[in-house]
Amino acid sequence: MKTENIPTVSIITPSYNQGEFIEQTILSVISQEGRFYLEYIVIDGGSVDNSVEILKKYEQILKEERFPLKCDGIEYKWISKSDEGQSEALNKGFKMAKGELIAWLNSDDTYLSGTISNFIKEFLNHPNVSLIYGDCNIVDREHNFIKKWKTGPFSKKTLSRYCPLAQPAVFFRSRILREIGLLNSSLNFAMDYEFWARIHKNGYRVRKINATLANYRLHSECKTFSAYNSIGELLCVVFQYFTNSFPKTLRMYILQLSNETKCDLETARDYLLYEIQKAENKELKPIPTERIFYGYLLAKLEFIMIGLIKNREGNVFDLVNVVNELPSFAKRIRIIILVFKVLMERFYYFAANKIYEMPIIQK
Repeated sequence: MKTENIPTVSIITPSYNQGEFIEQTILSVISQEGRFYLEYIVIDGGSVDNSVEILKKYEQILKEERFPLKCDGIEYKWISKSDEGQSEALNKGFKMAKGELIAWLNSDDTYLSGTISNFIKEFLNHPNVSLIYGDCNIVDREHNFIKKWKTGPFSKKTLSRYCPLAQPAVFFRSRILREIGLLNSSLNFAMDYEFWARIHKNGYRVRKINATLANYRLHSECKTFSAYNSIGELLCVVFQYFTNSFPKTLRMYILQLSNETKCDLETARDYLLYEIQKAENKELKPIPTERIFYGYLLAKLEFIMIGLIKNREGNVFDLVNVVNELPSFAKRIRIIILVFKVLMERFYYFAANKIYEMPIIQK
């Protein structure tokens, strides 16, 4: 029977065809030790590998009490049904969650021993804090240590340049979801980044702890190495919540992909139109559409400058096609002036820094 002063912690794992790794993920969650009730929810996207068999296996083991519990109780739930991707799967899990504290752990990542207890202790000691995060290990496919992922400060300056949080090592209070909403389901890569940015914008107190709490698995099938191009989403988040200055991390992403035939700027455009349409339908508060369009155009400009200076190819006049997307003549004139101003700035920057290296900070 549940005791009132013992917290319930909800962990959501989205998964699709991760049978190679998901058993380790499940074990790392249900083996957590401490005074808490665990609600563990796995949202599978209709996997066709052995994932469902593993989910059923642990459902039976826990039901028959054949697993030695180290906490006050575990409620294990899972569903397997086709969905629209990770964001939708996580939102399904969030809607099901009943815990006061919530986190999500992807189906190829794992928790370290004592992770949940460490977070509970910090939340109890800091009742005004709504989100707590720590550091993370990066491991390979066989779970061998690669390096430490040291997280950064949760500030506007940092968030406008890169994502300072390691998502597997983040817990937050459930009231955040009730107050600012679920993940943006139009995002396939930067949904966590956008969620952290929204938390910052709404002024929640956030605390970093100096502890390593999870393992992020780096392997050939994870999003880091996928064909999906994340630049458009990252740019849109930055220009929606922060400044017009081009973030260092996004420069890094574009440089990494500058040998491709093009950046996935259509992703950025589609996302912008999606947000604008929602604002016009008054489903959300109006967003600074003009500012986001500037971000989109600056992204295009940045890519063109890389092509001109680094790869000796491309045409600056390609910008005309993007400028023509703006609905009014006045806005086109304004953006053309802005483009020339930024063009001069970027030309100087790239002329002085034709090749620069930055560490990979985000997934």
